[in-house]
Amino acid sequence: MSKRSQIRLAIKLITGCIASFLLETPTFATTNNYSIGINFGSDQTLIDLTTPSSLAPTDLAGVPGVQQMNWNNALDANGTGWSGSYATPSVVASLVADTNGVAVTTTASVEWVANGTWSTSGSRGAAETNGASFFPGTPDNLLMTGYLDVTGAGTPTLITIRNLPTELTSGGYHVYVYSMGGALANRGGSIRITDTNGIPLKSYQLHTDVISPTNYIKDPGASHAVPADTGDYHVFTNVAGSDLVIEATIAVNPNTGTPRASVNAVQLIADRGRRFRRRAALLRVHPRPRRGCRGHDEHPGDPGQPEHECTRAGEQDGRNDPGHL
Repeated sequence: MSKRSQIRLAIKLITGCIASFLLETPTFATTNNYSIGINFGSDQTLIDLTTPSSLAPTDLAGVPGVQQMNWNNALDANGTGWSGSYATPSVVASLVADTNGVAVTTTASVEWVANGTWSTSGSRGAAETNGASFFPGTPDNLLMTGYLDVTGAGTPTLITIRNLPTELTSGGYHVYVYSMGGALANRGGSIRITDTNGIPLKSYQLHTDVISPTNYIKDPGASHAVPADTGDYHVFTNVAGSDLVIEATIAVNPNTGTPRASVNAVQLIADRGRRFRRRAALLRVHPRPRRGCRGHDEHPGDPGQPEHECTRAGEQDGRNDPGHL
């Protein structure tokens, strides 16, 4: 085998290995390239009635693998997490995004209506301590302390996010909805995503609170079965569009007893995996042979068969097929 053929074979092996590695890389990486996190109910306090549940810019919180800094504390112009009236939306403009720990100002905004805010820490009552064992003393505990509450079938919690940046919309994004109520019970409701006209983008997932969680548990959202279908967060993958509405309701598939569908936080995460998969696909397409001819080389896989080192412009042999490593 000529030196040139050896080099070509080595390049094919290397690019094939890189492509395979990138294709097998999980969609959700350990550090987000770009995400927007919103911490609701940050007007609530810990059980001491003094320590606020708001997050500092350097606080790292969220589901392992997608945790971020620079969470937006959802406090309106009056410094409260709820306007005091369901008919009056609370608004926060110029949301901050997080890119690998660096804060980036955006033109995105969030507005929300709910029946009020409540707490999982016990600050609102001795029976409302469902979050007391959830990573106590950490930013994750603060993230899951306050929440938007829904208490009426006709008054769902509606969170409208507008004007998302291209860093999210260009490749799609995933929406994490964190949900943990204060009561020590398997209360539940339903959560979905629509556009601003009410047209569903993602179907309802059924939510059922897990009692006294000590970790993040993904709720499968298929039923209210206990304990198999309980959790404290939901994931809606591959969402598109610059505007969306997150709806948490007890009018659709409520759980028995006292239904609830709390929203502690929302996180929008850019789909890094799509970009990696696109890059991997490009790596698998080998370059075309160059013009000109230097004669014949032996075929790397069969020493007895000659191979032309050059062909007509644009022509490729079978081993340059994108599907061949």
